[in-house]
Amino acid sequence: MRTNDDLLLKLFNSVNNYYFDNLVVLRGIFWTSDKKLFNDHNYKVWADYCFCYKGIRINQDLKKDKAPQYVIKYLIYHECLHYFLGYVNHTVLFKIEEEYFKHYKKANNWLKNLP
Repeated sequence: MRTNDDLLLKLFNSVNNYYFDNLVVLRGIFWTSDKKLFNDHNYKVWADYCFCYKGIRINQDLKKDKAPQYVIKYLIYHECLHYFLGYVNHTVLFKIEEEYFKHYKKANNWLKNLP
């Protein structure tokens, strides 16, 4: 798998093994500064899963803000749910599954408290 950071790959492998029994197969996981991706919304997008590329991109601002590993793992978990469940929308089922992440509340609180 392609990456621009070995730590991202390590965190992905940890999440994939623990939560998905290594069933998530990606082509890549990257930090990105793609302003087009993150400026098309009325809110800050921390990560996305691209169905056509089968890859995860994580906003590199989190690197600058020194996000804890549990936050990055949460974002990876969230994007892997899109892959695993096979859809983009955050349905009721998606939100229920999302709460199975060990540090769900803690990670969301950390992200909400960013400027």
